Amino acid sequence: MAELGGDPRAGTNLFQDWMEALANHQGKVDLRMEHVSLKLPYIPESLELNGTVTISFHMRELTDKERDAHVAKEIRALK
Repeated sequence: MAELGGDPRAGTNLFQDWMEALANHQGKVDLRMEHVSLKLPYIPESLELNGTVTISFHMRELTDKERDAHVAKEIRALK
């Protein structure tokens, strides 16, 4: 599985890594967060995020039936 992200200071090109992972139909993105504050409704205090959030994805080819349904939906949207 292609891995992305890692240490953001490593000098890699995140966009290029992301495109390579998409071409392989699977991948993992690590987002490093430091001092990210979130304000949520009904919670008086803001939350602070520190650490790594990992997002994994896996894509598959569409079946013929799914592909036909998608094409039909796009055609209806154009009319």
